[in-house]
Amino acid sequence: MTGSMIRVSILFVVLWSALFIGISINTIATSTKTFNIIDYGAVADGVTDTTSAIQKAVDAAALQRGTVYIPAGTYVLEGTVLLKSHIRIVGVENLSILVKKSAGNMMTAIGNVRRSNITIENVTFDIDYQQDASGLLLSYVSNVKIINCKFLEATMWGVFLGSLDGTDPHIRNSNVIIKNSIFDGLAQTYEHFLITNSQHVVVQNSTFKNGEAGNGIGIYQIAKNIKVDASTFEKMHTGLYYSLSTDHVTISKSTFIANNSGLKGANLSDNGAFGRINSKNISVIATSFENNITALRLGAVINGLVSDCTFERNEKNALIISEGNSVIKSPSANIKVLRNTFRENNQDRTSSILHPAILITGFSGNVQLQLDRNQFIDEQEVPSQLYPISFIGAYKWDGIMIKNSALHAYGGAYSIGVADGATFGKKFALIKCSHVAGPIPSGS
Repeated sequence: MTGSMIRVSILFVVLWSALFIGISINTIATSTKTFNIIDYGAVADGVTDTTSAIQKAVDAAALQRGTVYIPAGTYVLEGTVLLKSHIRIVGVENLSILVKKSAGNMMTAIGNVRRSNITIENVTFDIDYQQDASGLLLSYVSNVKIINCKFLEATMWGVFLGSLDGTDPHIRNSNVIIKNSIFDGLAQTYEHFLITNSQHVVVQNSTFKNGEAGNGIGIYQIAKNIKVDASTFEKMHTGLYYSLSTDHVTISKSTFIANNSGLKGANLSDNGAFGRINSKNISVIATSFENNITALRLGAVINGLVSDCTFERNEKNALIISEGNSVIKSPSANIKVLRNTFRENNQDRTSSILHPAILITGFSGNVQLQLDRNQFIDEQEVPSQLYPISFIGAYKWDGIMIKNSALHAYGGAYSIGVADGATFGKKFALIKCSHVAGPIPSGS
């Protein structure tokens, strides 16, 4: 072999070795190590306090960006586990149960030091109705995933995501996902999932139920870019609410059933404490409201959309467009209500003009309201949804267009109900509607 050939061969070996070593180092750096809580002293007997054991496993996993493994069993938490960055906590679906046996939070990531890249999967948090107890308390976090988890019997929150300072005007949390999870049982006027001071939050394919005094999701203050998709809210005082300082909230393909209020805003939360009098860009799309007392209150919103939804057999109103439920009385504007079906609402059969399918009340102004391609149907032997649309109160509205809709009225009611001093500006139009009964409002 010549010298030049030897040099080429050596260079090839060196390059190949460097490539191999680089791949090996990269593989090691991105691999995860598993830390079984049993190895740190946890006992799955439903009696022994395992707070310290789980904390030790979390601390060890955080040093190596590893996975904390919780085997099937029931583990008691007397204290609080402090979460760290770059960890996964993984259980066995429906079988890894953490039970709270004292006041306080089960797991937290709080303080002014940001924690990121946290995943919790296949873990049941049984809060067991302990006094002043919650599941997860998260503040100053980013890139958090909660997947296939259960949060049971909370007295405060299943998950709190926000700032511990109720006057904080800044976004503190971002990129949080709750997916395929169940929140069941809420004893007081708290929330299964409370969102404050956060952005880019996604809730998908999750269930919030059984809290007659509480709320499913509360979007409380300083929040934006919140998406709730394919989720269910059942037997809650309020399924979901938003407050004045929340923007870009989308609820899609979800179900609200048998709640006192299905979806409500702007709610009694920040009450304009952050200088806001309206929420912006609230959308409710392809969502079902059934057997609620009041289905949807779209209040104090600029740029609202309700489209492709079904409202069926709710006890009172299906859709209210108003000034909101806050002490700040704010007009709504630029609202589109498109391609919805309203069927047999007002099941309590009282004050039919006050409980139409769509009620507009509580504010005056150029609302820029467009109602297009909606259906109003009542096929009961004795109809309950008599008025499809009503304008109620001593207010003056302008910029209203109702078109391409079947305005079925029943029992001698009118297609457009007007009461208690309601008046209209010149821009009130009824275009290409069918089954119109009674007089049509005329503007001044």
